[in-house]
Formats: sequence, C-alpha cells, structure tokens
Amino acid sequence: MPKSLTRLVTALLIGLAAAAAAQDTHLESNPVVSESLTVSGSVETPMVLSPADLEGLSARQLGELEVICQNGANRGKTENLRGVLLKDILDRAGLAAASPRDFRRMAVIAKATDD
Repeated sequence: MPKSLTRLVTALLIGLAAAAAAQDTHLESNPVVSESLTVSGSVETPMVLSPADLEGLSARQLGELEVICQNGANRGKTENLRGVLLKDILDRAGLAAASPRDFRRMAVIAKATDD
C-alpha cells in the first residue's frame, strides 16, 4: 500500500477508534447503532463485516493520539484506543487499481449512523 494511503488509513482509523470509544456513552441517547461495516468501491473483494467478524480480526492497541478535526482544529488527545486497523481490512478486501498511480486518486469515505 502506498505511503500516502497508509497515512490516510491511519488517520481514518484514529477517527473510527475515537468514535468507537465514545460510542459506549452515546448508546443510551442514540439507539441507532451500526450493525455492519461495508467495504465496497475500488476493491477486489467487496465485504460486509459484522461486529463478530471484526472481533475475529487482529486488534491493535494504540498509544496517545491527537484528535484533529477536518478543519485542522486540535481537539485534544485520546489514549488507550484498541481496534482493527483499517489498513488490515483494506488489505483483506484488496484495493483495485490499474496502476500504482491510481492510489493517489482514491479516497476512503466513512459514514456513521450516529449524529
């Protein structure tokens, strides 16, 4: 996987992990919770993963991380995040590109069910 895509995937993982960490306190106020993770688009093997599928994958423990919003604002730091790396999920799905330069034009779009 190209280095720039690895950075993007890492940044997205941080955001997803922070959202997952906050989910426990959010469940009481928002009963709509995602039941699956769909990987589609420019992949060789589209997938729909359940929480049980994700639990079966190798999880990583991350240290202290800065949380940066899309506008560049620093929202502080978070600690002790644990979860599956998005890179590992994308490796399993197999990114489909005609040439290595095509990776530069790819984007990962994440949509959550919570507000």
